[in-house]
Amino acid sequence: MAWKKKRRMLLPMYDSRFRKNGGQVSAVDVCNKTATELFPGNQRYVSLPPAGSPFPNNKFETFLWGELFYTACDLHRLSYMLNLNRLHPTKLGSIQREYFEDTYAAVQHSLASFAYPDDVGVMKTVAYNRQHSWRIAAIIYLRTGIRELDRASHPVGSMNTEFNVSLQASDLDSLLTSFPEVFVWLLFVGTCDTWDGMERSWMLHELRRGIRFLRIESSRQLEELLKSMLFVDNMRARHLDVIWQELNA
Repeated sequence: MAWKKKRRMLLPMYDSRFRKNGGQVSAVDVCNKTATELFPGNQRYVSLPPAGSPFPNNKFETFLWGELFYTACDLHRLSYMLNLNRLHPTKLGSIQREYFEDTYAAVQHSLASFAYPDDVGVMKTVAYNRQHSWRIAAIIYLRTGIRELDRASHPVGSMNTEFNVSLQASDLDSLLTSFPEVFVWLLFVGTCDTWDGMERSWMLHELRRGIRFLRIESSRQLEELLKSMLFVDNMRARHLDVIWQELNA
């Protein structure tokens, strides 16, 4: 609701013991260190150096504006922890769960705070529409990948429509040639949450273009690309397998 309101109140992020001065720490470190190592002497803030990019490439880093790239890094950390928990469900203790929820809250705060198209001063340029499209895709990713919320309880028709409109205003031909991996990720995530026949057909058509451009010939290759961006294992059977079948129908 705050994200959609034109006169929304931008609340500051709460005081996090994992984010002193707004910095980010590594999920790998948080998941592989003891409480004593993380908080020596019961100190208030976590004792870890600032984290660098968790991505194996710079695809999002070159595409996203700074604040949204930091959000992408947090989404990667959430994905890492979710996949780790599926493999080792007893590994994550109370501190790790707190870090997960803390990071989730930071992501939502960042996505809600990013300039909305109707905000005063926003210029709806191609560059802005690309960032806005990514912002909506990130919200969809939170719902379909991280939380797996029930679509029946969380209607998203208006958000899907806005995603389509913003994406179509992003100069898709240029986006495909300049940022093909991001292009494919955006279309994949959008398709995961789109069930309207016409909208899904358009999404699949554009996604097929991106896959052909990158010469992806199997669902495994597509999965590897998505994993290098943002992807969680639970999306494979629920979305990837279904979408790949539709792409090759």
